[in-house]
Amino acid sequence: MFHAPSEHKIVGAPYDMELQFHHLGQAGETLILSLFLEQQSQNKDLLNLWAVIPEVGESAPEPVSLDPSKLLPERRKYFHYVGSLTHPPCSEGVKWYVLTDPISISSEQLRKFSRLIPMNARPVQALNNRKVARSTR
Repeated sequence: MFHAPSEHKIVGAPYDMELQFHHLGQAGETLILSLFLEQQSQNKDLLNLWAVIPEVGESAPEPVSLDPSKLLPERRKYFHYVGSLTHPPCSEGVKWYVLTDPISISSEQLRKFSRLIPMNARPVQALNNRKVARSTR
């Protein structure tokens, strides 16, 4: 799931976008790996996906091949906490891993997404006694 701007913030500041990979375990548990996108240069690994984003009123295209491992930043430091989904039903118990290093996206790629899907980020929620851990490697 893509969100613009990012739903997570680092030191109170959002990134241009956030990409969340949702994983559902056999017992129904949810884990989300999230990464930030920052306006820099064109992201060639997103070109195939961006080329088929339907315009308003168009139907969705056939599935597109995407290797998610190519989207990950080189350094894999992260924050981890247990929270909730950021979209309905906003279920609790979600294990979040938020990578701290952003990947790039061009201003054109960001503009295309934002034109078709304007502001789709849930506001940041209070920690409510949640513990946030940070990777050390």
